[in-house]
Amino acid sequence: MPQLTTPPAITGPDDAYSQLRHRIIDFTLLPGEFLSENALASQMGTSRATVREAIARLAEEGCVEVFPQRGTQVSRISINRLHHAVFLRTVLEESVLRQLCSTGITRNSLRL
Repeated sequence: MPQLTTPPAITGPDDAYSQLRHRIIDFTLLPGEFLSENALASQMGTSRATVREAIARLAEEGCVEVFPQRGTQVSRISINRLHHAVFLRTVLEESVLRQLCSTGITRNSLRL
């Protein structure tokens, strides 16, 4: 029978930030969901201070919104942010394709 392993404990704010950001990106934490520092600290095996520091960083990036005396909420996805993201991706992809075409890279030289 396979043994259940517990995930490694978070060692610092960078680890907590990475894990929370990943949970937001993969929709484990849903837009609009309120976050509990106590619950997150317990889940990640770290302190509330570490979680608070990670949340502050996520707030700077717009991934979460902090409401004093009310809590922290995963940012909702707005249509404007979605349009902006699609626009940026289109511009970047077009630039990459132009660069690839101008250098004559072949399909064989790409590791797809």
